[in-house]
Amino acid sequence: MSKKFTAQITMDFEFDEDGYTENEREYLEHDLDEGETLTPRTEDEMRLYAHNELLEILYNSVKYNDLYDMIDVVDTIDR
Repeated sequence: MSKKFTAQITMDFEFDEDGYTENEREYLEHDLDEGETLTPRTEDEMRLYAHNELLEILYNSVKYNDLYDMIDVVDTIDR
């Protein structure tokens, strides 16, 4: 019987009702003028943010040799 594994890097992004992550909101709101608010994001903008954020994380992980710990290996069940 053969065995199948999947090696993967998974990042979860949780967006609030306006389409911002908690850390991102704190960072962006710090630079807002009084009375200003963040513009809500569309789903496409949230997808693009997640894509670009993961790309930056991977780039920095390779640059600083931290990629090894980001990879999970899981059993894959053949169906």
